[in-house]
Amino acid sequence: MSTIAFTSEEPYSGTVKTQERYNFKPHFNEILEPIGSGAAEFFLAASLYYAHKVSFEAAAALAELSFDEFHYRLKEHFNIGYILDDESILEDMETIKNLVSK
Repeated sequence: MSTIAFTSEEPYSGTVKTQERYNFKPHFNEILEPIGSGAAEFFLAASLYYAHKVSFEAAAALAELSFDEFHYRLKEHFNIGYILDDESILEDMETIKNLVSK
């Protein structure tokens, strides 16, 4: 495996840090390098969010992005931002129905 260096700078990080090293297969370097620094953290955080392993807020923090910036990047790369599952929507509809009937 090769070692890839990313610095945490915009557009994928709100803070500037020293270089961090990740061990990836060379093919990942070819894909991530043109996207920019912090891309590995963003895509890992996005994957964890879309797999329902972390909340949206936690994923944004892992990617070191603000709530709005993380949403923007999700839409930029995946054409979808927030995940609204059927259960949450049904609960909201039931809450609204109960509020309206009172």
